[in-house]
Amino acid sequence: MMKSDSFQKRPGFFTTARKLLRPLDSAHNTIFFMIGYFYTCAPDAWLSLETLLLFLSSSLILGSLFGINNVADAEQDMENPRGVFHNPIARGEIDKKSGVLVSILAAIVGFTVYFFAFHFEALALLASMLFLGTIYSAKPIRLKERPPLDVLSHGVFGGFLPFLIGGLVNGELSQEALFLSVVLFNISVMYELVQETVDYEYDRNTGVKTFATVFGKQKIKMFLPLFVPFNLLLAVLSNLGILGFSFLIVYTVLNTIDMLRKETLTPLTFFLVYPTLVCIILRV
Repeated sequence: MMKSDSFQKRPGFFTTARKLLRPLDSAHNTIFFMIGYFYTCAPDAWLSLETLLLFLSSSLILGSLFGINNVADAEQDMENPRGVFHNPIARGEIDKKSGVLVSILAAIVGFTVYFFAFHFEALALLASMLFLGTIYSAKPIRLKERPPLDVLSHGVFGGFLPFLIGGLVNGELSQEALFLSVVLFNISVMYELVQETVDYEYDRNTGVKTFATVFGKQKIKMFLPLFVPFNLLLAVLSNLGILGFSFLIVYTVLNTIDMLRKETLTPLTFFLVYPTLVCIILRV
């Protein structure tokens, strides 16, 4: 008996997971977990099984959030060229039911790995991050369309909580580490503002509420320069080394300039975050 075309074209589980969970983006965003971990552990612990398990569990958790976002944004992304590019559901390659299933399984496996590998103290924070990241995208709450909660929630689950979770793997956090977690909150907020500015025309034309469409790009441009003195103060309170301090301020300034002039990030600014974070971790 001949199989139907729809059945033949249906991707397998691993193909679905690869397309939906965006493993490269998930791995990239684990940097906030790994900063917290590396900042609070001894250098001889960097190349260890614990490091690998943290990377694996956080990648799966973040992948599940990307999957949930793809499911929730499918209809909108069909009309947005940038959204279609990133969303296999919007491209018609994966159905929503498979997307939900794969996202749930990724979250369960990631949470299970973390539960058995690390300290119990951070489990509540991990669950909070997963919950906040879910309601950021999913209806009926959908924080990403409830400004200013869209940028604030992204700062919390995208930078602040991952840093704390990674840091708590090694025990209690110092006061300097807590100040540094606010720096990463700021970086995550700035990243969200960049994304909303890039999508501003599409979101405004389709009636999507974001911080950018409600308050306007000009007000965002007035708001962004405030990150410079704020991160300067936090860098001092975090007791950063001279290179980490310098890179952080340069990154914040260039990010602000890019947004004011081009309303997007140049490659220099985007990649400058890496040496910035490396210097912070090494405390140089």
